[in-house]
Amino acid sequence: MDVPKVDYQLEYEQLLAEKIRLEQQNQLKDKLLHMIGHDLRSPLGSIKMILDFLGQENADDEGLDLKSMLPELSDAADEAFYLLENLLYWTRIQTNRTSYKPEKISAKQLINKSVLNVRRSFEQKGIKIINRVEGDQLIFGDEYLLLVIFRNLLSNACKFSSQGTSVTISLSESSDQLSIHIRDEGVGIREEDLKKIYDPYTLFSTYGTNNENGNGLGLKVCEALAGINKGKLHIHTQPGAGTTVGLLLPAGNDADPNN
Repeated sequence: MDVPKVDYQLEYEQLLAEKIRLEQQNQLKDKLLHMIGHDLRSPLGSIKMILDFLGQENADDEGLDLKSMLPELSDAADEAFYLLENLLYWTRIQTNRTSYKPEKISAKQLINKSVLNVRRSFEQKGIKIINRVEGDQLIFGDEYLLLVIFRNLLSNACKFSSQGTSVTISLSESSDQLSIHIRDEGVGIREEDLKKIYDPYTLFSTYGTNNENGNGLGLKVCEALAGINKGKLHIHTQPGAGTTVGLLLPAGNDADPNN
């Protein structure tokens, strides 16, 4: 009776590759938790400081009232919430637990909602949003996941743009796909940093034009969620000349909801 041959070298290489993958994942988790913890200090510190001021006995005498400080308090809470949301989605993606419920969505309404979500941060930096998405084109995808993607992409465009510049949103279409482009006039991305964005085991810190924190997690979440929505993210950038991010998605006009 023939005894099946065992390729011990192949088994060893497979086990070694898995060991390296797990080590890389653990290193990424450690770095991510450290970066998120660091980035959360700023908004949570702002929230605590405002609440401490409002809790002082002489707050009224100093003209400190809740209504005047609500915008700053809201901004800090939003920053903390979105950081935690990205961390939550990254965790779900890593464990294949991301819910995907596709439907036909108006591209115009989706972009309008996304712009509304980030409008205040653009106004604060004096950056103009030019929204050229018009018409009745439909996207076939998960609306909530797509809102997370566009919120991250628009927030990044704002973060790395300077006062007085603009961010333009446009749409192009083919027979079965839509491509939504977000173009800024910001600082651009260096080639070495662009490679890190596409590396699943690399995170890098960077700062916006007003020293806003950036941990690179948002773009990784966008890329992964684009794939879940049967789409793809494209980044075209030039240092000092801005960045254009294109999101290619299935068109919803002829999409089969049961497919």
